[in-house]
Amino acid sequence: MKITVNKNEVYKLISKAQNIIEKRNTMPVLTNVLLSAEKDGLTLYATDLEVSVKAFCPVNVIKPGKAVVSAKNLFDILKELPEGEIALEKLENNSLTIEQGKAYFHINGISPDEFPVFPTVETDSFTGFSPNTIKEMIEKTIYSVSTDESRYHLNGVLFESEGADASMLRMVATDGHRLSLVDRNFLEGPSQLFKDGIIVPRKGLNEIRKTIDSLENDENVDIAVEGAQLIVRTKDTLLMIRLIEGNIQTISNCFQKI
Repeated sequence: MKITVNKNEVYKLISKAQNIIEKRNTMPVLTNVLLSAEKDGLTLYATDLEVSVKAFCPVNVIKPGKAVVSAKNLFDILKELPEGEIALEKLENNSLTIEQGKAYFHINGISPDEFPVFPTVETDSFTGFSPNTIKEMIEKTIYSVSTDESRYHLNGVLFESEGADASMLRMVATDGHRLSLVDRNFLEGPSQLFKDGIIVPRKGLNEIRKTIDSLENDENVDIAVEGAQLIVRTKDTLLMIRLIEGNIQTISNCFQKI
């Protein structure tokens, strides 16, 4: 793999993985990111097996290929480099070099084959949302999410379709002492997206909020549910969040008691 790219573009790409990757993960491979250069773009993959991100930025691909390197090391190097074009090249020993002018850096890497199998998305049933609305709803509920891991079903926010015609999205969170509830109309009219209810973990909600903050244009956020995953899609980023398993009716009853 060999590419040239504006430093700021790849820096923004790596930034999307920083909060997902656990610094002290029990699986060392998960502290790395997978970089895949194909055609005219670079795709980043990062996961902690609960929250996964796939992000893209345009680059000049001189030689296609893949590299797996420490996310922190790469981020720290890019952070200190000045603006301008840089060159990234994977060597035969799986290490990655970074060059800009007289600056030269070398990061040890591992084989791309060691990176875990990335979650796939097969559904095309996405519903569009206003990013500002989703961000507002998250901010009005996330502070009530429980941090007590023994009550795992309260460690996230409940998403439900509400109203006689399922025209509203409702988000509810509680830690057993306080409760936050907010309703907003679906952007595209009635939707059965959350008809059965889902629980989205706190970490996933924070990543949705950060993804929205990174949007540069006035674009909608597309959301889908596939199996045990919530999928959030923007023009150049795909966020996959493993949902909290729990009996929705039991949780709803818990909310009603507060």
